[in-house]
Amino acid sequence: MQSNIQRRIKLLSSGGRLVGPLLPSTLSRIATETRTAYLTFDDGPTPDLTPLVLDLLDEFGAKATFFLTASRVHDTGPIVKRIVASGHTVGNHGLRHIDYWKVSRESCVADLAASDRILTESTGSAAALVRPPYGHVTPGLLAWCRRTGRTCVLWDVMTADFDYEGDARPFGAAVVGAVRHGSIIVLHDSAPAPVTRLALVRSVLTELRNAGWRIDSPIRAPTHHRRGL
Repeated sequence: MQSNIQRRIKLLSSGGRLVGPLLPSTLSRIATETRTAYLTFDDGPTPDLTPLVLDLLDEFGAKATFFLTASRVHDTGPIVKRIVASGHTVGNHGLRHIDYWKVSRESCVADLAASDRILTESTGSAAALVRPPYGHVTPGLLAWCRRTGRTCVLWDVMTADFDYEGDARPFGAAVVGAVRHGSIIVLHDSAPAPVTRLALVRSVLTELRNAGWRIDSPIRAPTHHRRGL
């Protein structure tokens, strides 16, 4: 019998799994024949949690892609530099984490462009990867990605860590139960309770390692992805 968290992860993951194949210009899963999964973190950086997540990734020898909310970058510059120096990838998660489904095309593009400028200034290079807040893809976003040579990244596994309140170990096991070859996994580093959220990240890393999954590569662009899988 599936647990509540297993059912929730399956439900939330279905969005990326269904939309990805319908939008060939987006990336929701990496084409690989190896037991490799790709970790991503949304909504950071935050001074309380992101450094702890980086410590944990170092401990496990893991790499990740951090989709940053650019309005937070000015106050967390050293953390952003550490993300890059540690071999992780930085992605664009917008300037203010607004819902692109609820604003005009012009507002969507302006938000992405402003975020892009801040991330470029902070890291020294443009962020090649974009993930819209809430995964809400729009024609304006896709057009901006095509025009600027960016890749829109969705997911194959949405973990539901943002409001999980149960024990960490079954959470990690449920996440790993949803992973497939090349899965892009979404976690978050913006929690108001760093100790609790960090335990969930540790559980995911532990269960992935114990199950033989490689998690030592961030997402790189350009890359090829599977369609319809």
